Amino acid sequence: MQKTIVVLPGDGIGPEIAAQAERVLNQVASVFHHDFSFSAHLIGGPAIEAAGCPLPEPTLEACLQSDAVLLGAVDASGDRFKGPTSPESGLRRLRRSLGLFANVRPASRRSSALTASPSRAGSATGPMDLIVVREMFSGVPVDRHGSPRKDTSRESFDAGILKSADVRRIARLAFRLAQSRRRSVVSVHPADSPESSKIWREAMTETAAEHPEVELRHLVVEEAALRIVHDPGDFDVIVAPNRCADILSEMAGMAAGSPGLCPSATLGEGSRGLYEPSQRSNPDLAGRDAANPIPAILSAAMMLRYSFALENESEAVERAVTAIRASNYRTEDVMSEGRTRIGTDGLGRLIAEAVGGA
Repeated sequence: MQKTIVVLPGDGIGPEIAAQAERVLNQVASVFHHDFSFSAHLIGGPAIEAAGCPLPEPTLEACLQSDAVLLGAVDASGDRFKGPTSPESGLRRLRRSLGLFANVRPASRRSSALTASPSRAGSATGPMDLIVVREMFSGVPVDRHGSPRKDTSRESFDAGILKSADVRRIARLAFRLAQSRRRSVVSVHPADSPESSKIWREAMTETAAEHPEVELRHLVVEEAALRIVHDPGDFDVIVAPNRCADILSEMAGMAAGSPGLCPSATLGEGSRGLYEPSQRSNPDLAGRDAANPIPAILSAAMMLRYSFALENESEAVERAVTAIRASNYRTEDVMSEGRTRIGTDGLGRLIAEAVGGA
C-alpha cells in the first residue's frame, strides 16, 4: 500500500515526539511491506516566525493532497503569539479546511498506565476501554459582547450555534465506530441548555434508528462524568458536544491513569484525518529528550486504523506499546519511583523494535 503522510512537527516537544511516531510508521511499512512517504511542513510558532502566519499556504496545500496528517504539538498557551496569528488559529483553520469535525480520543486500561497518576485514587479500578467522540464546532461561541457598567465591572455573554445536521453527522460517525466495538453509544448533553439539548437528543435518536444494531443511551454531562470516574467499564463510545466532550475526555484520561497523555484523531466524512496526541507543547521539555512519545505513537496507530484501514498493523503498534509499557522504562515527564529513566528517542526506538518483532 502506498500512502502520503504530511508531518507537522509544530511547537515545543512536537518535533521530538512526531519523529518517534514517524519512526514507528516507517517500521510498520518495512515489516508489512507498505510504502509510506513523509513530508514535513511548518505550522504554529515556527510557521509564524518563518512565514508570518500559523498555517502557510504550502502547508495547507500539502495537507489537502495527503492521505493523512500527523501533528506533533501546537502551542495553545498564547504566551508567545496572540490574536489572529496565534499558533492555535492555524490548527483550527487546518481542521476546517480538511473538513474535519470529530475528535476521537480513546482511554483504556488494557495495559499499564502511562503514569502513576494520583488522579486514579478513589476511582474504580476495573476494566476500561472507551472512546470519547467530540463534535468540534457545536456550541462554540460565535460572538462575544461586553459593556462597561457604572461600577466598572463588565457584563458578557457567549452565543453558540448548534445545528441538527451537525449532530446527525457526528452521530453517524459515532455509530460507525461503535459497530466495530461493543455496539453501545452514550449520547451526552448539557442539562443547562434546554433548547440545544432538545436538538441534540432528537437528532441523535433519529440517527439511531438507522443503526438498530447499536444501543443508544442518553445522559446529562454531570451524570456521565460521575460514571466515568466510578464505573468507566459501562462505556463504549461516548459522543457529546464540544465543551461537554472536552471535559469528559480529560476525565477519561485521568480515570485511565494518563491525564493529558492520550492519543487522538480528528476525523471527517472521508478517510483523511489529523492525528495528534493530547499533550501540550511543553516548551520547558523541548530539546531535552525528556518527553513521552507514546501518545504520538498511538495516534499513528489510529492513523493506520482509521485512514488506511490497516487493522493488523494498528494492533501491532498497540501491542508493541503495551509490551514496552510493561517494562520499567519511563521518560522524565512521567518518571516515578522504581522506574528506569529513558529518553524520548530511546523509548521510540524500543517500540519500533518491538513492532519489528510483532
